[in-house]
Amino acid sequence: MGRKTTIWVTGAGLLVGAVAVWTALDGPGPQIQQRPPAAEVAQAVRQSWRVALTAETTVAMGEAPLEGRVVFTGPVSVEVTGPRERVLRFGTPERLEVRVLGRDEAEPLALAGHRARVRLDAHGAVDEIAVSAGASASFRHLARLVAPELLPPIPASEVRWSAEERTPQGIADATFTRDGREVRRGPRAYRQLLAAASLGVPASQARVAGGLTAQLDEAGAPVSVRTDERVQISGVRSAQRFEASLTLTAQRTGVAPGDPTVASGTFDVLPPMAAAAPAGPDARDRVLAARAGDLTAVALAARVAGATRESIGGPEHAGFLVQASALLERSPEAVRALEAAWSQPGTSDAARDLGLDLLASAGSPAAQAAAVRLLRAEVAADAPLAGARVQRLLALDAPAAETVAFLRQVWREGPRPKVRMVAAYTLGAVAHALGRSGEPARADALAAELEAALDDAPDEDRAHYVAALGNAGRPRSAEVLAELVDAPSAELRRAVAIAIRRLPPSAAWGPLLVDPDPAVQKAAIRSFASHGAVAPVIRAAAEGRIAAANFGVLHTLFQRHVETRARGEIAAALETMLATPGVRPELRARLTSLAQVAKL
Repeated sequence: MGRKTTIWVTGAGLLVGAVAVWTALDGPGPQIQQRPPAAEVAQAVRQSWRVALTAETTVAMGEAPLEGRVVFTGPVSVEVTGPRERVLRFGTPERLEVRVLGRDEAEPLALAGHRARVRLDAHGAVDEIAVSAGASASFRHLARLVAPELLPPIPASEVRWSAEERTPQGIADATFTRDGREVRRGPRAYRQLLAAASLGVPASQARVAGGLTAQLDEAGAPVSVRTDERVQISGVRSAQRFEASLTLTAQRTGVAPGDPTVASGTFDVLPPMAAAAPAGPDARDRVLAARAGDLTAVALAARVAGATRESIGGPEHAGFLVQASALLERSPEAVRALEAAWSQPGTSDAARDLGLDLLASAGSPAAQAAAVRLLRAEVAADAPLAGARVQRLLALDAPAAETVAFLRQVWREGPRPKVRMVAAYTLGAVAHALGRSGEPARADALAAELEAALDDAPDEDRAHYVAALGNAGRPRSAEVLAELVDAPSAELRRAVAIAIRRLPPSAAWGPLLVDPDPAVQKAAIRSFASHGAVAPVIRAAAEGRIAAANFGVLHTLFQRHVETRARGEIAAALETMLATPGVRPELRARLTSLAQVAKL
């Protein structure tokens, strides 16, 4: 399971707090098979558009739903300043409403004078949005919403092609078709949704509808755009739901010479799937209160104290986890009540595991301090489950200094080797969390300690320290791990193949793909695939250097990428695999079917 991250999200243009449990937020960007023509722009061109946008969001986690709404009707200019650069400017709106978290935006009309610079990738999809420094929150919301819909990718020829999109709701797969002077996008199929985990349901249960149609002129540029997108998720309790809708219509009203200097100036880059938290000292607390609903500290402690292995699991329990972690994050009283219940004699192992999971999930200073106190007693008593419980701190999002000091102490002085190694694994994950939360120096310091321990470790412990460095995922460790790709121990090489999943792709990892041990190959294939680095895997398969034992993994990988990668290369790899003796009949049939698709 990916680590828990609290993200302030522009959900259909409105800021809502959502807890997302996933690992692909910073994954690869748009992947489109058909590229548009790389036309040169002789001079800047200014397109005038009239845009009508309505975006609405409802997040209900308790009695009072959080509702938001953005409505904009008015002129928008698009300056074409280069083959891959556009600049958006909003004119005086005929209508503008901005409601965030149930509260009207104080200055919704602060649009004039600001610009949004949009950079396109090699395929024509929106790759980056930057807004002029000092732009209002309203402007930033609108820029993020309008740019991807007003500037859809356009293929060079009349083909069907696929793309991965980062939408206001999450990450989706979309299919486009071009027929003469019209481009259509079918309904998005969401693979990850920002609200799904917070409601305790899988993203696959979301109800999604909508699409896009763009009319083109004789040069292939859009002259009108219509889009309608709706997402609805029902949570594990009747009061829990997430609904988001976005409708946009835009008509090009004119084309004139533009200003070639309009793209200059100071701009702030907007992260592709995040936005600044809403202003106001109580904004975050209001979101937590909505998520916690009517759960009280007493009820939380009682629920945890009575937990059994049989009662943990299922959609209703998932809803409780959301409520409890929110209450613990905002309420020190709830933390004290949970700590007291945890410490009572006779409390079951299941209840204690659940309590630590909730404290780590909440992650507040009070929650971390309570977790450390409880774990310190467990380690001091050399409790049988001390190691497993220390590992519960893997879920921390922003580890406190005291938490790191405790883990370091257990690693150095723990009562048993297994407990010490678990603390090392957890320190690696803590280093990764520190790096993601804006503390790279502390993260690198921990990684350096683990690297030094790897150098001095006996042979039987080296794979454990490699795993800890893999959890850390610090780029500084790449050189240390690269020295081990040809280590005599297959166990150590496999540990390296797993560890590189969080490190940047490198040619240094290539030998792991063709390692003589199939288990090492399998781990390497999965790590390369996690980066989207599929080409080296395809080449190794085409050269016949992947063991037949891993053909099932390759089939799954190639099936996922056959629509967005060079089909000829995948077809060649599949032919080599089919010529390999000893392939199971049922797998051979699936490989044959996929080869036929790749040859289309």
